[in-house]
Amino acid sequence: MTINMIDLKVHTLEDNKEYCELYNLEYNDNNYLLLIDETDPSNICFRKIVVENNTEYLEPLLDDEFDVVYNKLKEEFKEILN
Repeated sequence: MTINMIDLKVHTLEDNKEYCELYNLEYNDNNYLLLIDETDPSNICFRKIVVENNTEYLEPLLDDEFDVVYNKLKEEFKEILN
């Protein structure tokens, strides 16, 4: 599987690093992103898209959210991972 980084949406996170959006998971009325560091592909993270006052921002997941999102993504990618 080859990923063309040019076509991916880029987000700057709180660590001031740029992360490419690899996957958007819609679950339980929320949108979660799987992100990968542009300069270090071994650095991945999850963020939840939050909209307040018509402004969209990303926030880190709570511990219980992380477990749920991680397991849902494993389900989504089950065929690829096996």
